[in-house]
Amino acid sequence: MAMFKFDDPTLFGSEAADLEDASLFFSYAMQRPEVVEFLDDRHAVRIVSAYKGEGKSALLRLAEQKLKDRPSQPLVIRVTGSSIAPPLSSLNEDEWIRAWKQSIFALLAREIGATIKIALTDDATTLVEEAEREGFRQRSIFGYVLDRIKIKDNPILQEKPALASAERILQRWLSSNDKVWLLVDDIDHNYANNDHYRVKLSSFLAAVKDLMVKTPEVRIRFTIRPNVWQILRRNYEGVSHFRESVLPLSWTLQDCELMVSRRVEGYLHRSGEWSRISRTLPMDARRVEALNKLLFETPMPWGRDSWRPATVVLYTLSRHRPRWLIELIKESAKRTNKRGGSKINWDDIKDVLASFSKNRYDDTIVEFKSHCAELPELLTAFANQRERYTTDELLKLFRDSVLQQVHPKISGYTHPVQPREVAHFLFEIGFLSARLDRPDGSYEHATYADQPDLLDSRVNLDQGYSWEIHPVFRHVLKLRSF
Repeated sequence: MAMFKFDDPTLFGSEAADLEDASLFFSYAMQRPEVVEFLDDRHAVRIVSAYKGEGKSALLRLAEQKLKDRPSQPLVIRVTGSSIAPPLSSLNEDEWIRAWKQSIFALLAREIGATIKIALTDDATTLVEEAEREGFRQRSIFGYVLDRIKIKDNPILQEKPALASAERILQRWLSSNDKVWLLVDDIDHNYANNDHYRVKLSSFLAAVKDLMVKTPEVRIRFTIRPNVWQILRRNYEGVSHFRESVLPLSWTLQDCELMVSRRVEGYLHRSGEWSRISRTLPMDARRVEALNKLLFETPMPWGRDSWRPATVVLYTLSRHRPRWLIELIKESAKRTNKRGGSKINWDDIKDVLASFSKNRYDDTIVEFKSHCAELPELLTAFANQRERYTTDELLKLFRDSVLQQVHPKISGYTHPVQPREVAHFLFEIGFLSARLDRPDGSYEHATYADQPDLLDSRVNLDQGYSWEIHPVFRHVLKLRSF
């Protein structure tokens, strides 16, 4: 009898943490160490830097719950960047800074006003009325009755003017109350590398810096993609103030193995199998491996005449992104269910790689096209070509073929880009992986996060690495392995 119902939609949960049912999410969520740093209230600002699908939303959701569980029960406000972004078209940074501050202070005023039980001061009354006016709380019974009293057919009017200046009221209110936490997801939502978005985000950072000084009781946490952060760093001096506030979020193989095992364990708890299965599991470091072996036939064939654990295969094919990894497992499980299997095997994974590869190819173009409009043409240039290159071969391909036909403009460069700069961009976005072969026949891979200086200097250009097109793209581009 199969241990897993592969057609059960709750088996692996949702790829998107912010859309997951709360009880299901917390049944498998990983308590990553970054959460502790993220919630260190000695820091007014913390910034999580991660790409789409690397767990930003999950981290925010975990952080929100941990804050609400604190004995002091601070006010936690969780929003998206698009919901608080001012509707401006101006390129004047001062206008943007004022608009960002006004938007944030208005949000704080409404949320704080909604929590005040009894307003005993002018400031408290103003905040309560602002929350009522914006629909963040119901009107009091006193206000409800007043609206319906008439004296000689004339109603008694309640004057509730719009909040003129939330900043000073909040400064007074916050100085005598507990901290307020503002969690902002995807501040760079729909970012395009043009003047409008660069001013929009740089002014947000300037507004946050001002808030740190004027309202030290507010703790601000937000997420941003690494490539967008790098653009801001290169173009705006003020971004350097936040350098120590950045927490890069990345996933090791061990992280992903633990993540999968947590989903397996969560499912076994929900299905009532855990008490029986847990007695057969080791209590040491092998426990994670044992849980994952319940789900996969492992090892699996990988490369020429070699075998690897199933989690290594999945980790590589998903380009180290947990959302993609879960999607690949879920799609493979559908085939397992169709054939009546009890575990996911290599044939199940291989059968869905074509569609999975196409989706990842499209995702990459959507994610990074704002940094290079010609990205689809750059990637298509590799179709039906080899999957591995030396540095000389790679630069020759760009110089003698690609750049003769395509003239890409890449963010951060004002001049016509050279082959080295194109190669560095494709390495930065994860299309290319660096590979170092050792004399004993073994090898290791390096990503841009591991070695950001590769291809970025004329001196010691590759440090002995060669280049591979990441396996996740090989099916859609129909690459040759020689």
